[in-house]
Amino acid sequence: MSVHEFSQKGFAKGTNELYNTVRPTYSAEAFARIRQKFDSDPVDVVEIASGTGLFTRALLAHPDWQSIRHLRAVEPSEGMRESFAKHTVDERVELLSGTFDSTGLASGSADMIAIAQAFHWCLDHDAAAKEFARVLKPGGILVLIWNNQDMDVPWIAKFRKRVVKDRQGTPDASSGKWRALYDAPSYKQYFAAPEEQNFPYGGLVTTIDGVVERGLTSSAIASTTDAQKAAFVEDIKKMLKEEGLEEGVEFPYPYKVQLATFFLFRWITKSSDAPGERNAADILGFRPKNVTQDMIDTIHTMFPDIPPDNIRYDLMRTGSVELSSNKILERGFLDPPPPAYYTLYPRNPTPAPRPAQAAGTSSAVRKTAPQPTLIERYNLQERVEEKETFSDSDVGGKALWEDTAAKREASLKERKAQMILAARQRMLAAQQQPKDA
Repeated sequence: MSVHEFSQKGFAKGTNELYNTVRPTYSAEAFARIRQKFDSDPVDVVEIASGTGLFTRALLAHPDWQSIRHLRAVEPSEGMRESFAKHTVDERVELLSGTFDSTGLASGSADMIAIAQAFHWCLDHDAAAKEFARVLKPGGILVLIWNNQDMDVPWIAKFRKRVVKDRQGTPDASSGKWRALYDAPSYKQYFAAPEEQNFPYGGLVTTIDGVVERGLTSSAIASTTDAQKAAFVEDIKKMLKEEGLEEGVEFPYPYKVQLATFFLFRWITKSSDAPGERNAADILGFRPKNVTQDMIDTIHTMFPDIPPDNIRYDLMRTGSVELSSNKILERGFLDPPPPAYYTLYPRNPTPAPRPAQAAGTSSAVRKTAPQPTLIERYNLQERVEEKETFSDSDVGGKALWEDTAAKREASLKERKAQMILAARQRMLAAQQQPKDA
């Protein structure tokens, strides 16, 4: 297994309790942004280079991620694993030894792979990309995230410069060298284009002692001699005081979140070296668009008689809820997927037939309760009576990111309501055309 030399020394056994104490947790906004891109439920997560569990615990506690079924935490450092096990107690979590390019996990076992504050340590980007593609399920997502100190703040820039002084060449996320991943052949083969986001992470405060301790948890400092550590402490305290900061007084410690997400558009169905390796584009005959469960559910809610597999297959072609919905309104159906589709999405077992009803049973018992219409289900009767109308530009499009789970739920509910009303509006217009002819 390949682990960077500085990482081995800096995060060795017995060095990680301070790291767990002084490093910041992760932004709630970051978890919400990731969830907006990823709608599967329940969720199987793999976290590689899980460290002491800072990201793990924050993810498990976030209200948008309560559907996690299993989280496998993979970490090469024995010391980090010890700290993780001490502070992370959750029956959904399994802690394992492994690296970016050798996780030891089953193929197709993860809906999401997350790597927090660590991918800049990767030594072989091509091998890592191939391993990620093997472990992810079809349509899975890779998430890379860092809490980067805000280098626009003068004292932070000076602090960082001093941190790396004794260990030139230590990998650093802010250098951007981790983007060598984008040039790796396996990345180009299996993953769609990346989406990167950067946004502030405020509200954190510290003291001079806190900054010193933060520096001591850096691998560049943790792996130095005691004499070098003492000199580092003296230099940092002097520098901070020269910047006008005082002992024992709290001051802001601003960070910026760096978030990169990548969807898997091809996946390995056999060993990567096997001649029988195929991908989704080869099997289907076209490169499928990314389809989320929310997209499928949105159409199935409006058109419950359309089989979910027909909806998914059409969305894999269109990539658009609006286009697929319009196709249903125009044709009344969606084409069933070809047999090759079911090699990627196996059919669910057919439910066992219900026992025949005994003779003489009351016909009233056999009757099923009438199913509510979509208008009734979403309580849209008043809006129908008010003859609320929508133009094509009013419906669909990219959803705005909301800052709370409640607002996101309300936004999704309104978007669904508008799509139902718009679908009804188009249907009535289509029915009226023959009368006007």
